[in-house]
Amino acid sequence: MLDKIFAAIGAATLSLAAFTGGAQAQEDPVKVRIGTLLSEIVGPPLYVADDYGIFAENGLEVEVIKFDNGTQMTQALVGGSLDGALAGAAVVSSIAVRGLGVMVTPTYLEYDTNLIYATDASGITSVEDLRGQQLAFPFGTTAHVLVSSALREAGMTFDDIRAVNMGYQATTAALLSEAVPAVVISGGFVEAVTRKGAKRVTSLRDFYPETAVLGGLVLSNAFVESNPEALPKLAASVIEAQVRLTEEEVRRKVYDDYFSKLETYEAFDYAYNLGRFPTAPEWSAFFADGSVANWAIFTAEILKEVGALDRIGDPEDFLAPDVFNAGAALVNQ
Repeated sequence: MLDKIFAAIGAATLSLAAFTGGAQAQEDPVKVRIGTLLSEIVGPPLYVADDYGIFAENGLEVEVIKFDNGTQMTQALVGGSLDGALAGAAVVSSIAVRGLGVMVTPTYLEYDTNLIYATDASGITSVEDLRGQQLAFPFGTTAHVLVSSALREAGMTFDDIRAVNMGYQATTAALLSEAVPAVVISGGFVEAVTRKGAKRVTSLRDFYPETAVLGGLVLSNAFVESNPEALPKLAASVIEAQVRLTEEEVRRKVYDDYFSKLETYEAFDYAYNLGRFPTAPEWSAFFADGSVANWAIFTAEILKEVGALDRIGDPEDFLAPDVFNAGAALVNQ
């Protein structure tokens, strides 16, 4: 499938003028439904590309749809109610790596986005202390990768804990109310839980760079097959949005528009900086040296090991470096 798509992309990029100016204005915009999370490092590129007219400039009419977790997005992609998702490693694994879609644009590496916290009253201070205890987290997500990595490092398995499937916002509420002794939270909730006396047990940074959790834009096979010439435009839009996000003024606007009712700017900025955001040339190099494939497969192997994934495909089938590089060329023209 990708060979045909790359051939179409190559033909399209021979005439970059077709993507810009008057020629584009005469075309009907390509409609795309993209899901994402209201997470500090995941959603902002879509918000910027939409709010600053970057999608429109590239002949795209994008509907950004918010979800509570990656599992919901995966179900929507499989069910056909989404064309794509800008999401974390769990969605990359359950859609792209499984062969149900293609990752066209990686956007971030999760350095310390997910953290295990415990109530002060629980007495839990280490992963070993979780033995026999409830630990709430959203199954099949980056949180699952963290828990698996932590248990493996401690010589434990999921049988040693009482895992509870719960979304990120719900885990935070459960910890604050002490309904459960330990949970996985996202970085944006650190301020809230520490204010209540909760203690950090471990987090992704303790397993980095071996656990370099990868996120990015994944598109369904159906959309990829039907809209090959739109793929570089989508990649270009996300790449340009990532560049814009290096400006604090742009990040501040994202905060004001989407996060100000949820947290302070300091908390938003803290959570945003828990990610790592390679430049387009850096991503191109990571594609070329096999790093992107290795990161994607590493996470997929953990999810497969715990039963959250049934198969792992070939990177040549689920990664699209040619699309990414074509998008980067559009940004730089």
